Amino acid sequence: MRETALGFEIQLPDALVFFGKRDASVLHLQQRYSSLRWARVRQTHSDIVVPSSSPSAEPLTEADAHFSGTPELALLISTADCVPIMLHDPRRKIVAGIHAGWRGVASRLLPRTIERLVREGSEPADLRAFIGPHIQFPSFEVADEVAGQLIRSCRDFPESARRSLRAGQQLIDLNAIVRRQLAECAVNPATTVDLGFDTRTDERFHSHRRDREQSGRQMSFIALAKTD
Repeated sequence: MRETALGFEIQLPDALVFFGKRDASVLHLQQRYSSLRWARVRQTHSDIVVPSSSPSAEPLTEADAHFSGTPELALLISTADCVPIMLHDPRRKIVAGIHAGWRGVASRLLPRTIERLVREGSEPADLRAFIGPHIQFPSFEVADEVAGQLIRSCRDFPESARRSLRAGQQLIDLNAIVRRQLAECAVNPATTVDLGFDTRTDERFHSHRRDREQSGRQMSFIALAKTD
């Protein structure tokens, strides 16, 4: 992994994974990665997964996960405290970008995306997962109702992934839930890369929890390399 002014690059033999910092706008990414074309979706905290096969200047299609087998098409995801997750299948040459806020985690958007890739011919054991900067356990305080939805989103919820605070409030570890969902889908944990940065406490990133209405969004993407 290499840190740049815009974010963190993970260069794979046949793909590029990028997780943005504060200055990772679409314009800056277009300038930095001029060989790529760009695909966006209109994120609404849904559980919708769609294919992306061609560039889209505006995020018109409603979805919070998209996938593609098109080389040099970067699948953009916009986040502040939500979890950006990239999936890569080096055998089938297919990638996916996922925007998982707490609603996306609760609605099992990640398993739904993996199920869609399996229908496209992927095997879970072939998938690599990359978990980008998001709000971490010590910073993610939620009401009991939200905590309950997240707890029900995975089998055998790890009790270490929550901590009671004052009445009606808990800390929840989104990272642990995402990893448990990956394990349920038979994705090899040894191939999962987790950056581990907390957007709320790390000033390199936008954070809605920290900055509220003043918060921006950082862009992240995954793109297949050009084939010979």
